[in-house]
Amino acid sequence: MALVTLTTDFGVKDPWVGSMKGVILSICPGAVLVDLSHEIPRHAVAGAAYVLNRCLKYFPQRTVHLAVVDPGVGSARRPLVCSAHGHYLVGPDNGIFADLCQSDPTSECFEIAAREFLRTPPAGSPTFQGRDVFAPAAAHLAQGVPLSAFGPRVSDPARIRTALAVSSVEGEIVWIDRFGNLISNLHPLGPPEHHLAVEVMGRKAPLVGHYAQGPHALPAALINSDQVVEIFVNRGDAAAALGATIGTRIALVSAPTRPAT
Repeated sequence: MALVTLTTDFGVKDPWVGSMKGVILSICPGAVLVDLSHEIPRHAVAGAAYVLNRCLKYFPQRTVHLAVVDPGVGSARRPLVCSAHGHYLVGPDNGIFADLCQSDPTSECFEIAAREFLRTPPAGSPTFQGRDVFAPAAAHLAQGVPLSAFGPRVSDPARIRTALAVSSVEGEIVWIDRFGNLISNLHPLGPPEHHLAVEVMGRKAPLVGHYAQGPHALPAALINSDQVVEIFVNRGDAAAALGATIGTRIALVSAPTRPAT
């Protein structure tokens, strides 16, 4: 089965995602297409990396992951096909695959340069390389074309600062979901102690076991399904309540004597 996932900051209002899917299916009619997210914040390369890092492990080996969050579209940045952790990655060389490639010593990257794997005319569009470069490359990978056929090997893919956990006591918000929950890269070691809380925006949120245990209309925190700290408001919006954004720092601290106010 040829399985291709798509991650973009295109949204679903415009025809861009549909165009890319059409190109893929024209080349590889049997492909199964899976949308990871098309609501990555505009130009947020680290946000796309977060989604890929969270989702990739749940897909079968040899899945092709197409990710187009590309503020440098049309510039000198290289288009890449890569392999890491038994999966294929297709997208711009802007750091979007940095975590995945760095964490796999056997990873490989190649520049997409061979014209037979691009849409015609060969130059394509400098403003829509998702359709003219990355979608065809993903489709050809799904068809079984080897990485080395696409072009020269790349030994220095771009690196960026991403949201991997680096501490068990301090971290930052790396994602805000549609419920306003603040998802961090803080990964406590071992089971959290009952006396701990999470400090965010100068306030302390008690650490609880699940959403329903959160105090009504007040921020609380829990260890979510990815084993990282998540701050929420029971049936509310933590991002709005706290004024927190991606990049806001958080820390595990002593619990407050009473719920946050």
